[in-house]
Formats: sequence, structure tokens, C-alpha cells
Amino acid sequence: AHFLIKDSPLDREAAAKATTFYLSDRRFDMLPLTLMHLCSLHGNIDRFAFSVIVRLSATDFNDIKSIWFGKTLIRNVAALTYEQADAILSDEDPNAIATTAKLCAGGFVPKNLISQLKQQLLMLT
Repeated sequence: AHFLIKDSPLDREAAAKATTFYLSDRRFDMLPLTLMHLCSLHGNIDRFAFSVIVRLSATDFNDIKSIWFGKTLIRNVAALTYEQADAILSDEDPNAIATTAKLCAGGFVPKNLISQLKQQLLMLT
């Protein structure tokens, strides 16, 4: 709603697509490229978001302690490709496969962040 006029042709097209689809080698965007760059979560760029914060029990992940919904300002540390995330998990250099495209996943990953990123990736596996 921040970037699109309600019921405009672009809004209807985005609603019909519902989401951006990511495949292992390409993606199909729901918005034009210019808007995708404004809305996407790129590394080290502030973005307005709607966030959901769920606090779970440390011993029982089915035990929801609280839920909060709200507007937030977030900043990704890095926008990784699947290949870069896999390289980090395999103790390989994610920058050996980094792309040079600006404002997209696959950029340079600072060495001082790799250990922290690995810990966070391990939590997702």
C-alpha cells in the first residue's frame, strides 16, 4: 500500500501474482524491477516492514508466550543466495560465488559476519 495505489492496474496485477516466486536459478517477480528494488530486503539498507514477533517457550515450541504485530524498520545484515548460504554452512568462502549486481542477493559478505551468519543459518536447518 505504501508504493501502490489501491485498485490501480499495477496493484491488481501484483495481487493476482500474490508473491515473488524463487527457483534455484531464477525468480518471477510480482512487481516491476524498480519497485522490487524499493521493496526488497537488501543488505545494509533500512526498509519499512510489517513484522510479527512471536515469543515461544524455550522448552516447548508449541507454547506461544506472546505475539506482536506492528510496523517496524528493519535492516538485513546480508542478502545471500542459496549458494552463498550453502558455502557458509560448508565452511567455504561465500564470496567466491558472489555476484557483482548491485542491490540484489549475492553481494559481498564481510568476513567478520560469516561466523554470525553461520550460527543463524544453523538455527534454520
